[in-house]
Amino acid sequence: MSKVITRAQFVSSIETFKQAYESPYFGRNSAKIPFSQEVNHQIFEKLDLKNQYENPSEKLHIVDYNTGFNSFVYDLHHYLRPRFHLLIPNSATTHKFWKRLQDMDPLCRNFYLFEEDPRSLRHYNSEELINSGKVVLDRNPAEKVNQTLLITGSYITTTDKSKVRSMLYFNQMCLAWYKYQKVKSLFWLRPADALKYLGIMGSRFRQTNSVVATAFNDVNVIAYSNFEKQKSVTRCMPEFPDAIKLPKVPQHEDLMLVEFQSNHEKYSIEHMSEFTLVLHKLFMLPSYKVIQNLHFLGPGADEYFKQVLPASVLDCRICDLPIEELVNISNLYFRWPFKPITDLELYMEADKDHN
Repeated sequence: MSKVITRAQFVSSIETFKQAYESPYFGRNSAKIPFSQEVNHQIFEKLDLKNQYENPSEKLHIVDYNTGFNSFVYDLHHYLRPRFHLLIPNSATTHKFWKRLQDMDPLCRNFYLFEEDPRSLRHYNSEELINSGKVVLDRNPAEKVNQTLLITGSYITTTDKSKVRSMLYFNQMCLAWYKYQKVKSLFWLRPADALKYLGIMGSRFRQTNSVVATAFNDVNVIAYSNFEKQKSVTRCMPEFPDAIKLPKVPQHEDLMLVEFQSNHEKYSIEHMSEFTLVLHKLFMLPSYKVIQNLHFLGPGADEYFKQVLPASVLDCRICDLPIEELVNISNLYFRWPFKPITDLELYMEADKDHN
């Protein structure tokens, strides 16, 4: 391939994914997932994908969000050979990149791309694909893992934080793709961002987003790198001793691959609105004790909850409070006859950054 200068020239010159991947311009000056086939296959085997998806060529649909210059999504496609694989590129340039590969590379012709702006919220809506028959999904699967849908995504830039929260919120409320139960999601994140969703008890990262992630998912770190030697990552990773250590990629920041296996059966949450309100109110000051934050729940909440909660819960720090206790508090809040009359607006509050 002749020397190219701009990404546009690079995109217009490629003919196969292999050629693109081996080029020094693959993902240059942009977010990318650049790992070799050997590393990606090691990840697939750790995830035990071929045993979890018994007949992917006939049943499985993969939806990849924020697709950039990404070897992981390419290798995943050829590892599982799904019935349908939707790519939602993160920019016009990467859309052109995958569209050219779809046209030029026989190994990429089974990818499906939307023609519209990849940033459109329309892509959270699965109805058009379902109504057309392109996608056939199981809403209430008997298996632990939904055999018809796998969601992947790359959220590795500073502007992607809200997108991750959106996906976790959709899962909590069973919206968009997540109205189909027991869906597995595999998200590439920056380690500093990923820590906010791992649910590590007592850590400063255990805030509202962490509880939402772990209350409605089984969360696991599959692979990571920490060549920047971030102390917070070093302290947290003993919780995930089997995680694969990713190789160093020159001029590329550390990454973490997190598995979110949707599981709404972990806790019996009967009153979702009250649970969400209690969660956001109590975690306004996550390092404080429960007894210190009760007043956020409304006038008279201190007196009510002191009567119905044991001392061990009242004296527990919010960041140490098990989800079971949060569920119990939300049930008690629901039954409180003098709770404030509010029309709860469900919102996604960004956790504070901890640099």
